Amino acid sequence: MAGMFIWTGFDYRGEPTPYGWPSVGSYFGMLDQCGFAKDDAWYLRSWWSNKPVLHLLPHWNLKGHEGQPIRVVAYSNCDEVELFLNGKNFGKKSMSKNGHLEWTINYAPGELKAVGYKSGKSALTEIVKTTGAAASLQLYPHKNSIKADGKDIAVITVSAADKKGLTVPDADNEISFTLSGPGRIIGVGNGNPTSLEADKFLPVLVNLPVENLKELPINDILNRPEVKPDFNDALWQKAFTDLNDTSKKAWVYRGTITLNNEMAKSALTFFYKSVGKKQSIYINGNLIAANLDEHAKGDIVTIDQKYLHSGQNTIAIVTIPTRKVHDWDVLNTDPGLVQYQIPASTWKRKLFNGLAQVIVQAEGKTAGDIILTAQANGLAKKVLVIPTTK
Repeated sequence: MAGMFIWTGFDYRGEPTPYGWPSVGSYFGMLDQCGFAKDDAWYLRSWWSNKPVLHLLPHWNLKGHEGQPIRVVAYSNCDEVELFLNGKNFGKKSMSKNGHLEWTINYAPGELKAVGYKSGKSALTEIVKTTGAAASLQLYPHKNSIKADGKDIAVITVSAADKKGLTVPDADNEISFTLSGPGRIIGVGNGNPTSLEADKFLPVLVNLPVENLKELPINDILNRPEVKPDFNDALWQKAFTDLNDTSKKAWVYRGTITLNNEMAKSALTFFYKSVGKKQSIYINGNLIAANLDEHAKGDIVTIDQKYLHSGQNTIAIVTIPTRKVHDWDVLNTDPGLVQYQIPASTWKRKLFNGLAQVIVQAEGKTAGDIILTAQANGLAKKVLVIPTTK
């Protein structure tokens, strides 16, 4: 039996040994965290595959290194490899079994070319060119259509090209993504183990407790003036102080939530927990839920933004109290919380070694075209259409 063991196939989160912050992922893999092949992966391909392989490194965008000696490496399973720079021959070398080849040449922009020979005949040619600046974006899905089943995905490789259409291997532009149609973006990446960028751009939920909750006993629950925001509750006692007083027919509870300008412009969600056997809820004197029965799981109440303003907003709950059935019963004293949803930011990712990745998933409801648009400052945008089928 023959084989080899490598730690690891893929880079992974954590264990950036021997590197420290801002490294947050390992460097050991033959493939990075997006599955992009590193140069060393071509060494394995050359000796663990019957298919002819020839790979040159490094890329040839080395501005600032003109005239300096550069180590050029060829990974190949050819018998011999010959190297050229801008037409100048730097010699043919024989490949040893499980080995690689190296040349040291002074850098000059242009075309680096390697020719691989099998049995004395030219079998493969690998060309690495100096590119211009990034001018446009490229999107390459790993498959051309996906199933509209809510599960299937397309993994899309993102790169940048110069004006001649050459892929720019050192591009680091920040790319933003928007999507329309029956699908969603579920993740972005670029394989950079030092990247601190977000992998997901999702709505952020902000929970707002009902604060300064007070109580006042009342005789009935109809047309209560206490729900008005300007009603003076200075002499009211702390809420639920007399929770077990069975002589009280009804209660008004008042508290506040504090909103900033953005929160006040958006509908809010009140995840209400019953504090009585029947209750009505008011926000700034406006009825938002009437005669709710007591529910063990609570109620979800939408608060229209037309009732809101920045600063303190008054929540009033008019309720008929719940009575204990047994001495050991515990009555609820938490009216719940109000939730504000910060909209998701635009999906984005910087190119690393000229590459990034975006993953798109189909929705399961309808078939149709998913349209993904990639944009970056100063670059021509790219639109990709991914059909979904039932």
